[in-house]
Amino acid sequence: GVAAAIIRLGLAYSGQEGSVQLVQIERIVEAFYTLAPFKTLSEDERRDLLSEQLLIVEFASDQGLGSLMSLIKTQADRKTAESVLRFIFQVERKDVPKHLRDAWEEVAAQLDAATKASSAAID
Repeated sequence: GVAAAIIRLGLAYSGQEGSVQLVQIERIVEAFYTLAPFKTLSEDERRDLLSEQLLIVEFASDQGLGSLMSLIKTQADRKTAESVLRFIFQVERKDVPKHLRDAWEEVAAQLDAATKASSAAID
């Protein structure tokens, strides 16, 4: 779900930057223990999730970014992911590498379209 998407995007961003700063590592640890959706996960679940996402980013990065929509299914998930990633990396959207920004904007556009379609169906 959204936890996997956050880790996947975070790893992809970190890989683009070439290195992770100490303050980012500290924020990652803090997020893993205090922020939703991570704070309710066990140590084993966190470790397994991180290992799985490392493999995806390392060996299938493009497909991993292309499948974010399957992990981020609601506007609430989108807001959670944006909030956690902003907390960890302290960057604005414009400063994110283009391919990551494009993948994220595709998720946002699909969620917006789905929200509009469901609203129209209710009316």
